[in-house]
Amino acid sequence: MNWAIKGLTGALLNQVFQIREGLTLGRLGDVVTADPKASSIHARILRRNSGEWCIEDNKSKNGVRIHGERQESFILSLGMTFSIGDLEFEVVEMVDESLEETQPGAPLIVPPPVPPTPEVPPDLTSAVPQAATPPIEVPAMPVPEVIPEVASPVVMPKPKTRIWNEILVEFLEKNHPLMKVRPREVRPLQPAVVLDFVRGLQINSHWVLGYGPRQVGAASMDLPILEPGAPALCFELIPDDVGVWFETTQKDLVLLNGRPIDRQLLRVGDTIGIHETLIEVGFIE
Repeated sequence: MNWAIKGLTGALLNQVFQIREGLTLGRLGDVVTADPKASSIHARILRRNSGEWCIEDNKSKNGVRIHGERQESFILSLGMTFSIGDLEFEVVEMVDESLEETQPGAPLIVPPPVPPTPEVPPDLTSAVPQAATPPIEVPAMPVPEVIPEVASPVVMPKPKTRIWNEILVEFLEKNHPLMKVRPREVRPLQPAVVLDFVRGLQINSHWVLGYGPRQVGAASMDLPILEPGAPALCFELIPDDVGVWFETTQKDLVLLNGRPIDRQLLRVGDTIGIHETLIEVGFIE
C-alpha cells in the first residue's frame, strides 16, 4: 500500500505527504501544521502488526478529529478525512510511481507542464540575393599608455570613546516616552500564569508569574522579548477578581490566538504571537 495524506485546507492545501512509520504531524513535526490549535508534536502515524496504517493522538490539547469527534487512535483508509486544529487532511493513494522516490514525509509537488515553443516563421529575406559589400578598412589607432594610479591610504577615524553617563543619558532620552508612571496596585495572579515559549529565539523558556500587573516586551527588565522587531512593550498581564487580563496597544504586531485583540481574559491554551515567537498560556494553582 503506497498511501499518502493530502492537505485540503490552509497553508497545506493540495500538498501531499507520503505515509511512513513514525511520521509526525504538528507545529514541529515532519508535516508542519502552522496552526495555533496544533501542539508541537500533535499526532504520529504508525503501522500495526496486521499491516494497517493508523494515526495516534500524542496527548495533544485539541486532539485528532473525524467528522468533529475526537479520536485517540484510528485505522486509516483510502478516502477518509481527519482534522488537526483547523487543518483538514485526506488519505489518498499515490498512483504515479515516479513520486515514490521522493523523500518520505516531504510534500510531493508536480512541476507544471512547459508550454511548447512557438514556431518561428522562416526569414524570407534570406532567399533574396544581396549585393556584395566591399570590406571597409579601419586604420589602426594608437593605444594610449595607461599609468596606474596609486591609491592613497584610507585613514579610518578612531571611534569616540563614550563614558557611562553619556550612554545612560542617551538611553533615557530615547526611552523616556515609554517610562510613564502608571501606579497600579500589585496583586497576586490567581491562579499563577505560566508562559511557555514553543517557537522563536526563546523556545523552551518557561515563565511562571505569581503577581501582577506585569509588562512583557523588548524593553522589559525582567520579562524581555528577544524577537527582532518586537515592540518595547508587547503586552501586559493585569490581575482581576474574574481572572487575568491580556492587554496590548500593539495588536497589529502582538496577536492573541492569531487575531488582533487589544484586551481579553486569558484562558488555558491561548497563544500569543510576536512575529516568529509563539507563547502558550497555562495556569497553575
